[in-house]
Amino acid sequence: MQLPRATPRVALAVDTATAAAFSITALVELGRHVDDGYSYGSAALNLPLVLLLTGSLAWRRRAPRTALAVGFAAVVVPSLFVAHTVFFFGGLVPLALLVYSAARWAPGAAWPVVAAPVLMMVVYPLRVPPFDLSDYAFGAVLFGAAWAAGRLVRRLEQQRRLLADALAAQLREQAAREHALLLDERARIARELHDVVSHTVSLMVVQAGAARFAVGEDDDEVRERLLSVEQTGRSAVGDLRRLLEVLRAEDDDAAAGPLPGLAQLGELADGFRRAGLDVTVTVEAVPPVLPTALDVSAYRLLQEALTNVLKHSAATAAEVRVEATGETVVLEVTDGGPELPAGTVGGAGHGLIGMRERVALFGGRLGTGAAGRGWRVRAELPLARAGAEATR
Repeated sequence: MQLPRATPRVALAVDTATAAAFSITALVELGRHVDDGYSYGSAALNLPLVLLLTGSLAWRRRAPRTALAVGFAAVVVPSLFVAHTVFFFGGLVPLALLVYSAARWAPGAAWPVVAAPVLMMVVYPLRVPPFDLSDYAFGAVLFGAAWAAGRLVRRLEQQRRLLADALAAQLREQAAREHALLLDERARIARELHDVVSHTVSLMVVQAGAARFAVGEDDDEVRERLLSVEQTGRSAVGDLRRLLEVLRAEDDDAAAGPLPGLAQLGELADGFRRAGLDVTVTVEAVPPVLPTALDVSAYRLLQEALTNVLKHSAATAAEVRVEATGETVVLEVTDGGPELPAGTVGGAGHGLIGMRERVALFGGRLGTGAAGRGWRVRAELPLARAGAEATR
């Protein structure tokens, strides 16, 4: 679990408390003569040096290199002139913590962090002769482990930030791609709705024109009204055609052909069979004439569902069922692919974006889920809503 990063105020409070705790520890070591046998210098000398060393911990995150320099200077500079004591808990441990902090947070090259403990191990024995190989080995292990731990945590944090940035970029790219697909599907729906409305208005124009010619010569007022309806319809068709040129892509040859519908469901299944997917079609109690917009959308929903099976499933067979239950047309596509693991969530493909848009257009419902061995897509399109939309 990733812990939240401390705010600057909290970090300062923690570092100040750490410095105070080590200062108290150093005072206890100094007062109880914990290092008897290894102690050098008077208490008047050791006391300010120890407090300077431990006090530098308060800046270990805000100014890690400065804190490191002050802490080690409290040992190195006096060692050039006089022997003094470096306690373990109140001296060596705080120095190791300063090395860790500088290795983790200090920017730039790493050699100044390494140079500080090396310089201390060279200068401190000048006034404290009883240093032997074990003392050097202990110092190398202590400060080397602190430096390695700081660099390791620094590297892990950098990798975590890079991973977070990559994931954020991937999410932005996915959102942009889904938005583009959504716009593309809406434009496709708009083109098809244009064809539906254009067909309906064209019939209205023809009927109004025929009625105008059938009116008697004395019915001038009725003739003028029918002529106005005919002219308005022709103007609407012209406007729709001009708008269609904006929506229709230059290479969209299929849009220029007749509108598809459930009557072409057999041809659709034949095309997928030739592609290697054995499609079984069952149609039950479907009215012979459906609202044009619903008929087109039902065809597109089945086409997209079968395309998803062919592209993203290992299934070699799929079953299509179309049924009218009351005032609703139910569309189901079930594939015979491998059984999905328990808890698997499907339906993340981009094809579902357009399917949801088409279903929402009629106030219907779209559901996906496991169906034993395979996957099922189920759409419900209300006939009443489709008929109301068609009459507007």
